[in-house]
Amino acid sequence: MNRLGDVDPLMPRIPIVIVLETSGGMRGQVRASESERRRHLELLNDGLQKFEHRVGQEQPPHCTFDAGVVSFGPEVTVDQPVAPVGEWDSPTLESGGYAPLGEAIERGIDLLEECKAEYRKGGFPYKYPLFGLLTRGRPTDMTESDSMWGRVQKQLEVGTREDHFELVGGGVGDGAVDTLCELTVLVDSPILQVVPAEGGYEEYFRLLAELPGSVPPQHPTGAASRLHRGDVKREYSGLHPVK
Repeated sequence: MNRLGDVDPLMPRIPIVIVLETSGGMRGQVRASESERRRHLELLNDGLQKFEHRVGQEQPPHCTFDAGVVSFGPEVTVDQPVAPVGEWDSPTLESGGYAPLGEAIERGIDLLEECKAEYRKGGFPYKYPLFGLLTRGRPTDMTESDSMWGRVQKQLEVGTREDHFELVGGGVGDGAVDTLCELTVLVDSPILQVVPAEGGYEEYFRLLAELPGSVPPQHPTGAASRLHRGDVKREYSGLHPVK
């Protein structure tokens, strides 16, 4: 984490790391509405920009949001170090190559833990860490039978069970949804099917922006919360909980 920003040091921070697929498959077009087809990457970038804008509107007075962005495809890249959202411009992501999902998840978790370590070092309170993960296909750097799969699966299971972070996993298409469900079989968090034709990309980023605002001021410092399937069904029509 490069900076903590000019924020009241006594105000709790809510750290968010968002891991996004930018492989060559994101260049493909998809029906974005009844009358329009757009590239997946365009919808992803639009959603990320709206996330930045919405966070500025939704941020409650009792805490501040710090967010970072990791993309994967063809390489794993930290496109935006974790910093107060009001002090960064949403990156414009580009697509190409393979989808190293396993490496990206590990880098995203490391980035979130580095952020929390800096909070502790500086004496900054924090709560409700969020780990966003949005993918479109199957990983190219791991399979269910190899060691990386087992390691990533364990990191997600332990991270959520021990309240290190709340996982908000979204998949576009059956392959991505199946992969996330298999990776999180031991995780008590819903996996969301992102439906572009129903505004799914925008809804996913809206969910990320609005979740922290629902945390009450008395929420225990450092503790994660739980994403409820019923809330998603009611409030976000382009996101379908499948697990």
